[in-house]
Amino acid sequence: MVGDSWYVREKLGGTMNRQRALLGTILAFTLMLVMTPGSSAQGPPQEGAWQFAVSGDSRDCGDVVMPGIAAQVLEKHAAFYWHLGDFRRIYDFDEDMQHQAEHRARPLTIIDYENAAWDDFLQNQIAPFGALPIFLGISNHETIPPKTRAEFIMQFADWLDAPLLRAQRLSDDPRDHRLRAYYH
Repeated sequence: MVGDSWYVREKLGGTMNRQRALLGTILAFTLMLVMTPGSSAQGPPQEGAWQFAVSGDSRDCGDVVMPGIAAQVLEKHAAFYWHLGDFRRIYDFDEDMQHQAEHRARPLTIIDYENAAWDDFLQNQIAPFGALPIFLGISNHETIPPKTRAEFIMQFADWLDAPLLRAQRLSDDPRDHRLRAYYH
């Protein structure tokens, strides 16, 4: 293991420190609930106010952290969730995938990992949000070879061409039917 997992093991020490590091990661990820003017962090949003949740960089521990984030987002009745990108590590194995029971018995090859990484992200990190609208951003880990921007657009087309995004794109330009990873 290299990279982040080496740092956690070598610099932070054993299991207890690793659990603290994971808890810190969970807290760092957890719910930057952004509220419109007139809403309150102390109680429910006032009429006309709304809130959404945003986080990113769920690589390496997302299968553990994201279901908890989803539960909090749903409990807080956020209007939507926005993932900023870096879904999976791609340049090396994500520890949460590598330590799944089926992969401990039969370790992943890097090709198996690369082929399964984004499907695993959808199944274990996005599915817990249920029917809540989700917006996905693209970041540097989504384009680490062998992954490409074009593959990202194909894999996540359902989210990139969601009715709300399509309506905004066509409102901006009625001729714009291109599927892409950019929206506003």
